[in-house]
Amino acid sequence: APSRRRFEPQVISYLKGIWYTKGHELTTNKLVVFAIHRIPEAALSGQYFEPDAALAEDVRRNGLFTYPKYDGITLHCDADVAFYFHEQQKNKKLRITPLGDGSLQVGLPPSTEYDVIRWVLGESGKVQLLEPQWLREKIIAAAQKIITGHTITTTVNLPLEH
Repeated sequence: APSRRRFEPQVISYLKGIWYTKGHELTTNKLVVFAIHRIPEAALSGQYFEPDAALAEDVRRNGLFTYPKYDGITLHCDADVAFYFHEQQKNKKLRITPLGDGSLQVGLPPSTEYDVIRWVLGESGKVQLLEPQWLREKIIAAAQKIITGHTITTTVNLPLEH
């Protein structure tokens, strides 16, 4: 059900195909993020507010969402998708070590759990997480959930004997 909010939009940001706004909800005094496409109606309050330069700078440096980022994430990348990692090395700040068989060992910059799991699963087995172990276990659990959700069951209808 829709709700009404008094909100000061401080930042408008485009992330992974969606426009968001981040700012202060006035009734709770909390910092919140809203997906703009989910806002069915907006009205001006007629009140002025000061731009929050510190918030804008924080979003620029740390991103829109405040999910924790983890260091020490290392991947193994199969040779047949190594070109993609080389293309993205500078943009994504990847630390790449070529291996003798054409595959790569790739160190990621600090990354969110969600982004790493999504990336590894999205590469269809061509990228394996080496470290950290706790994140490997989460990827295994996610893969098992996918397998369970996609199990094919067949029903065989046999003629009944009279």
